[in-house]
Amino acid sequence: VVPYEITEVSGRHSKTTGTRQESPVSVQEAEDAYFQQIRREATAACFKCILDHLEEFIMEYLDATYEQWIANLHPENMNADQVDHRFYVECSDHLQIW
Repeated sequence: VVPYEITEVSGRHSKTTGTRQESPVSVQEAEDAYFQQIRREATAACFKCILDHLEEFIMEYLDATYEQWIANLHPENMNADQVDHRFYVECSDHLQIW
């Protein structure tokens, strides 16, 4: 844990470590950094969950297709036996993992 010395400077707080003064960090900037870290961790956990599912799915269905995997993983995204078009966009996380 980094020690903090709270010093009001026009609505900003200063972070100190020992005698070295770092640039002032506003409360909003600190909160933003905290929530960005939470988002990164949540995204990583989601990717792991999707990847784990794919590994298990492929082990069980060796000749499976992308469409079969998506239908198994996200049945709510199937429309009349067709995968929702969003799973085919180039930047689709699922398509990249596949």
